[in-house]
Amino acid sequence: MNKLKINESELFENLEKWIGYNVDVIVKAQTISKKINEAKLLHIHRSLPFEILPVDDVASDFKLTVFLDHPCKDTIEIILNRSESYVLDDQENKKILLDEDIDNLITNSNNEENKIYQKFIESIHQRNYTEVNKVINSELLQYRMKLEPKLKEIKDYLKSIENVGLTSPTDGTVSYLNRVMGRWDLALLWDTCPFVVVSNTELTESVKKEVESFKTFEKEWSSLLNTMQKACLTSKMDVQVITDSKDNEADASGWLSIDKFGVPQIGPLLHVVKINVYSILEGNMKKDVASPTGLIYK
Repeated sequence: MNKLKINESELFENLEKWIGYNVDVIVKAQTISKKINEAKLLHIHRSLPFEILPVDDVASDFKLTVFLDHPCKDTIEIILNRSESYVLDDQENKKILLDEDIDNLITNSNNEENKIYQKFIESIHQRNYTEVNKVINSELLQYRMKLEPKLKEIKDYLKSIENVGLTSPTDGTVSYLNRVMGRWDLALLWDTCPFVVVSNTELTESVKKEVESFKTFEKEWSSLLNTMQKACLTSKMDVQVITDSKDNEADASGWLSIDKFGVPQIGPLLHVVKINVYSILEGNMKKDVASPTGLIYK
């Protein structure tokens, strides 16, 4: 939405009228938010369970959105108005939700992954670093057990294809995979698939489908770990990531950080072998004595 063309007084006047006309919608949002909160399906950084925002730059109407956060999935935004409740898919198509649909959504989201995450959050709140490190590294072990066979499988598949190449993100040139120096598997996680089969469009499409399938699998198993790392950072903890990569490689061991906008900066997990979570004080002491390795995560 563009910048508002009305002043603050006019905005609040319009909002007050909207609330007066939509009291039943507000009550429903509060009821749903209570159930979500009881199921502990709100991100640690979420200050409010729902929001009311103007739909245009003169605040002629407002949109009420209730948030449901799962540690391993994208946030679900439930939009409420006087006539219906719905969610939007990636193509902005509307899916109507009945009250029982919303209840089922909350119940089904409160699964084992969420329960593990909530215990992890309790340990963060208690500043129990022993338990925080135990849980996050237990999840890392599960991730590695699931990913290593799949990673070997997709790498063997790519190496078995004649004339398969890797496209450079900087200049678009293609290098044959068997001539690429060092590790190239991090490219499996790039937003745009860089793998091509020279002079074979049909086989290139098959390769891209296989790579996308691996990315989907990796995302599924890394989501909880990524959310845990972000929770530690936003809770003012220091996070050190240890990888089996060399210091000059893109995912060398280093410390995670938060950017100037408050967004946690985390790296890929493919080669991570351990995650250490410290208090800021202990983290600073370890940084002072640490050797200057590649801090790609910062």
